[in-house]
Amino acid sequence: AYTNDEVEFNDASLNGPTSWLWDFGDGSTSYDRNPVHTYVAPGTYTAEMWGGASGMIKVEFDLGPSGDENLVLDFTKPMR
Repeated sequence: AYTNDEVEFNDASLNGPTSWLWDFGDGSTSYDRNPVHTYVAPGTYTAEMWGGASGMIKVEFDLGPSGDENLVLDFTKPMR
């Protein structure tokens, strides 16, 4: 994926939570279940998803300066 492209974040948790907090690693957050976020600078980011009291999942990924490839990140963890 590249900067200024939309990045899709999907909660694919088993026994899914009923509330979410996403931290996109660039100072932005969302409370949506499956948010879309646009990064404005290339680099390595660590995105985190908190699923209510069920726990946290994180993933690290790189964004290049330009291109046309979209990125979809599925966060999967057995939530209790």
